[in-house]
Amino acid sequence: MLVRQPGELGRYADGIVKEMHHRSWSRLFNELDVSGDVTPVPPERLDAFESKNGIKLPASYREYCSVFGPGRLIGVISLKIVVPGEQSWPWLAELSLFNEHMASVDPIEIDEYCSEPKLWRNGLFFGDDNGNMFFWNKGEVTDNTTNEMGVYLVERSMQIHRITDTFESFVFGNCLEHSVINWSKSKKSDPAEYWAGVNGP
Repeated sequence: MLVRQPGELGRYADGIVKEMHHRSWSRLFNELDVSGDVTPVPPERLDAFESKNGIKLPASYREYCSVFGPGRLIGVISLKIVVPGEQSWPWLAELSLFNEHMASVDPIEIDEYCSEPKLWRNGLFFGDDNGNMFFWNKGEVTDNTTNEMGVYLVERSMQIHRITDTFESFVFGNCLEHSVINWSKSKKSDPAEYWAGVNGP
């Protein structure tokens, strides 16, 4: 009979959740048409980002980073996903630089044109589809166990829309299968593609 010490059950459950995420991302990676240099993100780099910014990244995003790294996922939308990396990386590849760029947008312009300025300012931006940006609302934790947060879209017109509850459901549902986003293709590429690398398109 397996006997766990106090607190071990929680760690055991966390390990199961982590492994499930890892398997789902690994399976997806193996199903894609992959090109470029794949650069997985080590756990210590993700930990460093969390410590520096005082935020827990969603578990599904952490596992995505550990398999894919920076790159563009092409399904029904063309999603550039940024990850914690080197300061020498382009801003459209590195998570901190990407958010610094979004924070540099003229606040007067945000207040005048953005449909929900408070959401913009409370966002942690992680993705781009040719000028349409995706972010987590840091004030909307949808799962305390996995640190998932509500996923939102900022269109180029600065209109904000809520998309879904988790990063994983956003990628599998809205990027690869179907989309509520009005500029998306009617069906996904078959197979979907992944253009890997820091300097990719």
